[in-house]
Amino acid sequence: MIDQKIDEFLQIPLVAVGETVIDMVSEEVESLQKATTFNKYVGGSPTNIAINLRSLGLRSAVISRLGEDGFGRFAYEFLRAKGVEISGIQIGEDQRTSVVLVGRSQSTPEAVHYREADKYLTFTEDARLLLDRARIVHFSGFALSGDSSRRALQEMKAYVLKKKELEKIRKKGDETVRETIITFDPCFDQSLWEDPDTGRQILQDFITGVDIIKPSKDDLIRLWGDIELLEGVCRYQKLGARHVVLTMGSSGVLYYAGEELEHLAPNLVSANDTTGAGDSLWAGMLAWILYRERQDNQISHGGMDVLPGELLIEAIKKGMETAAFTVQYSGAIAPLERISDKFL
Repeated sequence: MIDQKIDEFLQIPLVAVGETVIDMVSEEVESLQKATTFNKYVGGSPTNIAINLRSLGLRSAVISRLGEDGFGRFAYEFLRAKGVEISGIQIGEDQRTSVVLVGRSQSTPEAVHYREADKYLTFTEDARLLLDRARIVHFSGFALSGDSSRRALQEMKAYVLKKKELEKIRKKGDETVRETIITFDPCFDQSLWEDPDTGRQILQDFITGVDIIKPSKDDLIRLWGDIELLEGVCRYQKLGARHVVLTMGSSGVLYYAGEELEHLAPNLVSANDTTGAGDSLWAGMLAWILYRERQDNQISHGGMDVLPGELLIEAIKKGMETAAFTVQYSGAIAPLERISDKFL
């Protein structure tokens, strides 16, 4: 692992781990059954978050796997052009890049997955080098549904947890040492799993040791059924998440951290396409934490273990502003550079 003393030069604010896919998004706001025309976008939740963070002016990297095909080359060059660090992207020979058909929607998008390369992600030396340099490591629940990619994520998370333990030890002698922040998107879609009940358990086990988790209301219901939202956020924290950010669409966001519970009202805008709302909220929230850390030193001495709830609530509000901007565009990626000055 790298020396903490040189991380100001080498550090990557965000390393996003999971899937890079091609999203084929319908032009019509219709069900996939009725849609006739689709547009091609680079997608995958962790990839979208990395692109969005880069658009907001912060460095980011992706650890994912593409196929050796035209779609894979398109995604690779797109990320390069966006300025995202691509040394962690693997190319699977004789594998096809995973594709997701998405019905453009003003609520919850309908999606059908055609997966191959993303499921074969492995923990490589290039991935390890990126994790060593990461300030925040973000993991995708989607990637847990492939056997190889699940092992890779579990190995990488274990590696980052060990890194955090070493950072805690070093911090005793140097209070400027900061612990790596672990974030997790616990998206759950039972259609991706051969055994959905096993999938639910695997996803719940992964939550242990996570600093920030951001499920959607749909994720919560898919995981545990129709339960009270407060009960759901309590379950996420009991499983080991320090801070729970539950997104509820037009009902806003519920933030929970132990005894602290707050409801944040939504930013009301006319939505054109909600495909990228969650990923842009992630990016805006993490960008605000990183900018505040850099600007006024609020959490520079220790990282998430001293992150005040007030600061995270500020970050959630910034994320909601970012999401409100994004849903006015089609696809998961909006021109966030147009609002990046709000984070400066």
